[in-house]
Amino acid sequence: GEVADDVASVTEISLRNLGLSAGETVHLRLGEELPYAKKISLTPVDVHPDLVATLSEAKVFSDYAQPYFRDAYRPLTPGNLVRIEGTPPLELRVTACLPSRSVIVGPETVIYIEGCTLTKAAR
Repeated sequence: GEVADDVASVTEISLRNLGLSAGETVHLRLGEELPYAKKISLTPVDVHPDLVATLSEAKVFSDYAQPYFRDAYRPLTPGNLVRIEGTPPLELRVTACLPSRSVIVGPETVIYIEGCTLTKAAR
């Protein structure tokens, strides 16, 4: 629905990545420009039972990561969760970003999918 000019609508995953709870007040400011990532590493988290038998690094890349990041210029920081809608949806944990802590994923970024699946306890 409609939100006031001084209110932001944020997804549950974004709230978790920012360490916030719904309803918290935050102050935003312009930050420094983030560099483009040369490389990012992602690991699937809490894989849906329908995917477990067929999940491979290649499938995660081609069916989820590549379409999600293509031409989107998304900012990432290690530790972030990325929820990618699909059938079924998939969550990926950002395990590394090069050259720095926070980056923008651009067209030249190499995306690595690391095969071992994290459980909720590892979050």
